[in-house]
Amino acid sequence: MNGKQTSLAIATILLAVIAILLAACGGTSTTPMPALPSPTSVPPTNTSLPPTKTPIPATPTATSIDAHKYINLKVGNQWQYHLEISQGFRVIFDPFFIKPEGIIGTSATHGSGSLKYTARDFSITVIEMLSETEAKVEISDESAIPWIPQNAQDARFVIVEKDNGDLSFEIQIVPKGIDDWLLGQFLALIPADTNATSLMALQTPAGEFSTLHLVMAHPEVMNYSPAYTQETWLAEGVGLVKSITLSSNNDLIYTLELTSYDVK
Repeated sequence: MNGKQTSLAIATILLAVIAILLAACGGTSTTPMPALPSPTSVPPTNTSLPPTKTPIPATPTATSIDAHKYINLKVGNQWQYHLEISQGFRVIFDPFFIKPEGIIGTSATHGSGSLKYTARDFSITVIEMLSETEAKVEISDESAIPWIPQNAQDARFVIVEKDNGDLSFEIQIVPKGIDDWLLGQFLALIPADTNATSLMALQTPAGEFSTLHLVMAHPEVMNYSPAYTQETWLAEGVGLVKSITLSSNNDLIYTLELTSYDVK
């Protein structure tokens, strides 16, 4: 090997050694390194509470009513009524004793009777307020009142609030000639739990009203009044607009309807 070849061989060996040393020391390489795959991303943990379901509202209860608004007692208020008695029927009456206390009833105050007419018109007028819940009334034809058999020397409309919250609308009278007696008769009984489901439209000779419809069963009074059912319709701000009585056989005994009125 001549000197030129020897120098070329040495140079080639030196270049190979340098390349090995550079590779071992992490020297720069012109060959790009493959990119490392990025780690799989982990979604952030949701620490909030799951959404709350919207509660289903309970079925709304029927709207309660103010029973006092269906009984209007003011001086000067007047109601005109027409009474129609079914042909051949006896009118049932069963007033209760307020005074004297302790008397349940007598044949003079309970029973049924045939009246001398089948139709009658009369009016009731408030003439004096004795309290917020009691008023003296004047009846144009006392013999027309089907609820109490005796004519009255003193008649009153009275609102009585019972211990259980029921509201009683009564006519109370002192019979003529019997000053020591005070008799009462239900015109309507409004239970404490009465609500708007009892409201209904009613057409009467005095017009159409939104009324509170009430049903009251009267049990048989031993030896005196037979059992019957009384249905009553009251209009807010007006008062009693209709009343009917049905026998235990559901036969119509009489109908009382408002024909005109003047209330404040």
